[in-house]
Amino acid sequence: MDKEIVVIKLGSSCLVNDEGLDQAKINGYAEQITSLDQFSPIVVSSGAVAAGRRIAEQSGLVMQKLPSQALAMLGSAGISEAWRIAFAHQDILSGQLLVTHREIDDADEGQSLKNALNINAEHGIISVLNENDALSQKELKKLSYGGDNDGLAAHIATLVGAKHLLLLTGVAGFLREGTVVQSLQSHEIQSALSECYESSNEGTGSMGSKLEAAEFAAKQGTTVTIAGAEENFAKIIAHTVGTRITR
Repeated sequence: MDKEIVVIKLGSSCLVNDEGLDQAKINGYAEQITSLDQFSPIVVSSGAVAAGRRIAEQSGLVMQKLPSQALAMLGSAGISEAWRIAFAHQDILSGQLLVTHREIDDADEGQSLKNALNINAEHGIISVLNENDALSQKELKKLSYGGDNDGLAAHIATLVGAKHLLLLTGVAGFLREGTVVQSLQSHEIQSALSECYESSNEGTGSMGSKLEAAEFAAKQGTTVTIAGAEENFAKIIAHTVGTRITR
């Protein structure tokens, strides 16, 4: 493959608003992703649970009675369709891949997943991945690199040998006393984790899970950047914004 692969993970808070999926934002992300024409992008998209929650709320269902697996089922199709529409505006085909423990951890099926991602990339099709939370949430949470889409993105990046992994979220990067830490090395992550106690309201990810995922990928040679999704993606890859994590 001629182009280097970049894996771009977007968190739930970047994709939904009070009404549901924010198509305008997703369209903007797709435009930025396709503008990175020197790279072959793979998208890891959160948002199924958050989108499902909006659907359930609008239907008048009592939220406490619906587990996250049910919410993921309700929201999954909408996430896939939102990305399909967004990339279609850029004349690019995309398709969803739902990943379970088997595809991630099994040697044979892991290779099949890698082959599928490479074939899509070679044909200019953008793969949009998400954990199949409706089936395998508990198993995925047992994985050593994190049971959320941050961990999934890190594993996919190492699986396909991506040069860059972007973990995009609603904050500007890893903050220390209100200031973005511009760079970390993998051996500094455990110390940084002690500063992370907050959790996301929309998804399962948090700054802690992003740092853990970054540590996993960086140790395998992938450069990771944690940054705000509202930033220019080219600047994020160029490491002029966000927090860069390297081996």
